[in-house]
Amino acid sequence: MFRLQILLIILFINIVFADTKLQKVSLQLNWKYQFEFAGYIAAYEKGFYKDVGLDVKLIQYHYGIDIIDKVLSGKATYGIDSSNIFLAYLQGKHIKLLASIFKKSAMVLVTKPNIL
Repeated sequence: MFRLQILLIILFINIVFADTKLQKVSLQLNWKYQFEFAGYIAAYEKGFYKDVGLDVKLIQYHYGIDIIDKVLSGKATYGIDSSNIFLAYLQGKHIKLLASIFKKSAMVLVTKPNIL
């Protein structure tokens, strides 16, 4: 009987103090879903975000969206954008850069004249 009481107390403590609420965040992508975002999508599908307490919503790009304004207005928590972020910062917008990732476009291969 004593063991059952201890077990119930432990169970009650876990239920009361368990922080099961996930922090809601959204990520505005700068293009349509494509392989470039495979890491974000795979992490979402495998539940990696939930494992660290995040409820992530990936938002696909639609024509005409200003990603910086969407983040600044609170419609998205984070955004992926180009070097426009530096211009926005110089214009006085309160924006922070989390990471700068250099990438080359696949269009470079198409524009080289010596490719057969």
